[in-house]
Amino acid sequence: ALASGQNSAAFGQNAQATGPAAVAVGGNAVDENGNPLITNGGVAVDTGATSAGIGGTAVGASAQADGFAATAAGVGAYAVGAQSSAFGAVANAIGDYSTAVGTQSTASGTSSVAVGGPADLIPGLGFFVDTQASGESSAAFGAGTIASGDYSTAAGSLSEAAGLESTAVGYFAYAAGDNASALGAESWASGTNSTAVGFYSTAFGEGAVAVGENSLASGDESVALGGTVGGSIGTEAAGAGATALGAGALAAGDQSTAAGWLSTADGVNATAVGGTAWALADDSTALGYGSYASAANSVALGAGSEADRENSVSVGYVGGERQVTNVAAATEGTDAVNLDQLNEAAEGALLAGRYFKADGLGDGSDDASINGVGAVAAGSSAVADGDGAAAFGSTANATGINAVAVGFGAISSADNAIAVGANSQATNEYATAVGAESEASGWLSTAVGATSVASGDGSLASGVLSEATGTESTALGFYSTASGEGSTAVGAETIASGTEAAAFGLAAEASGEYSTAVGGGALASGFNTTALGNLSSALGDSAVALGSDSVAGGDNSVAVGQAALATGLNSVAVGGALAGFLPTEASGDFSTAVGGAAWSPGENSTAIGNFSTSFGDDSLALGADATAEAAGSVALGQGSYADRENSVSVGDVGSERQVTNVAAGTEGTDAVNLDQLTEVAEVAANTNKYFQASGGPDSDAGAYVEGDYATAAGEATNAIGVGASAFGSGANAYADGATAVG
Repeated sequence: ALASGQNSAAFGQNAQATGPAAVAVGGNAVDENGNPLITNGGVAVDTGATSAGIGGTAVGASAQADGFAATAAGVGAYAVGAQSSAFGAVANAIGDYSTAVGTQSTASGTSSVAVGGPADLIPGLGFFVDTQASGESSAAFGAGTIASGDYSTAAGSLSEAAGLESTAVGYFAYAAGDNASALGAESWASGTNSTAVGFYSTAFGEGAVAVGENSLASGDESVALGGTVGGSIGTEAAGAGATALGAGALAAGDQSTAAGWLSTADGVNATAVGGTAWALADDSTALGYGSYASAANSVALGAGSEADRENSVSVGYVGGERQVTNVAAATEGTDAVNLDQLNEAAEGALLAGRYFKADGLGDGSDDASINGVGAVAAGSSAVADGDGAAAFGSTANATGINAVAVGFGAISSADNAIAVGANSQATNEYATAVGAESEASGWLSTAVGATSVASGDGSLASGVLSEATGTESTALGFYSTASGEGSTAVGAETIASGTEAAAFGLAAEASGEYSTAVGGGALASGFNTTALGNLSSALGDSAVALGSDSVAGGDNSVAVGQAALATGLNSVAVGGALAGFLPTEASGDFSTAVGGAAWSPGENSTAIGNFSTSFGDDSLALGADATAEAAGSVALGQGSYADRENSVSVGDVGSERQVTNVAAGTEGTDAVNLDQLTEVAEVAANTNKYFQASGGPDSDAGAYVEGDYATAAGEATNAIGVGASAFGSGANAYADGATAVG
């Protein structure tokens, strides 16, 4: 024995008390052959009782107390945690403040408690499970119990509490979920916050509760309360939020309730109350022993009642009908009526029937049908499906809230849609179709007239064969068509196909975007064009044609007047056709023609006046019959003709005009007036009195000079050379400084 600690004591072979105030009592644990019985990590322990901790106590062969103030009592007992206690052969107290009581028990968690010895998991096979408390502040009571979750409690042989703050009480009870409780032999609670109470009870779902032998709560927040039928069929709540009450009750649907022996609630929100009551469909209810509700939202009321139609209430079954007595008189449209009210209505029907007739096969195969609050159907095979729906006429069909279908084969298939007329169709919300075979398929669309079609959202088609297919388009008139977005077509056979285009008048057509055509046969095909007048045409982009038969063919061109033609780019033609067939025409780019039969074919040219013509580029013809033939020429006045480039003509050969009120010219390029000419003539006359020369009657030869300072005077004279001089008819001076006289 060894006592090396201050105030320590050691008793027994190889006993060791090494810690202060330690006590070790016991020798080395050996078998009959003297071999060590205790091992540590697979290594044989050949020491006696050992107390190494301060104030530790080890009592028993090979007992060991290493922790502060730890106590180990029993062969091979082991207490290593501070203030831990191990009592029993090979008991282990490992966690601080832990307690292990029983052979091979283990308390490894802080402040844990393990009380119990090993248990044979499968009797006869020798597979033992030790009692274990491994979770913090956990407690395991009973042979083979396990408390592994923090703050968990397991009580009962082979029970286990694995979840945080879980509790397992009873033989083989198992609580795996956090905060779960399993109470009863072989009970099982694996869902978080679940509870299982009773033999073989099971709670799988989160927050589930299973109470009773063989009960099962597998759905989250489900409740199963009851025992078994015949020892094998247990109570089961499988759906989320389901409740099963009674032996063998089954609540399989989410939020379903089954109450009663062998009752079943299989549908979502289903309720079955009573022994063997069955509620199989969603929202179904079966109340009473053996009641049966198999259709959605159906109610079977009373023992043996059967409800097999959706949204129905049954108080019996075929051959087992029941009266519903003490029914007060109905006051609301959906109230049940009593016999007194029925008799009163029957009397009224006899009187009213003479004013209402409907025909059909009469065998029940083509009965009118309704489905919805306030729905009305009249006619063979008429169908009103929707709250407030109304169908009138053979095979009329109104499907949708407040839908209305009137006429043979009429179809109204959307909320607030209206179809009136044989085979009419309103297939979108707030759509209206009026007329045989009319069709309104766009949202908020309206079709009025036989075979009219309104397919664009917010569109309006009014007139036989009218068609509005563009969004917010309008077509008014026989065979009118509005296909462009926001387009308008008004008049028989009108067409508005461009975006926001507008066509008004018989056969008018606006095909360009933002174009406008007004008048019979008017055509506006260019972008942003306007055609106003019968058969007027605006073909170029941003072109304007005003007047019957007018044509604006060039981009940005303007044609005003009957049959006016503006075919050039940015051209302008203003004037009606003379005699009804001679049009005003501006065919040159940037040209202008104003007046009956005026014509401006030249680029940048201008013709103003009846029959005026500006052929040349940049030319101007101003006045009736004026013609500017050459480029840059100006013909000014009626009948004037300008055939030279950059010239101004105020008349024509033989039809010259005076230019009056001309100011005196001051620049070299200014025109001069008669006063200036007269003044020059007077100066010339004074000069010529001192010099005279003449030629022959048949000669046109004049004087000729060539060279600086040369002088020639007389018919056919020549002075060629610097300073040369020739005087006299036929005189010739051909050298520099030469002089010929005579």
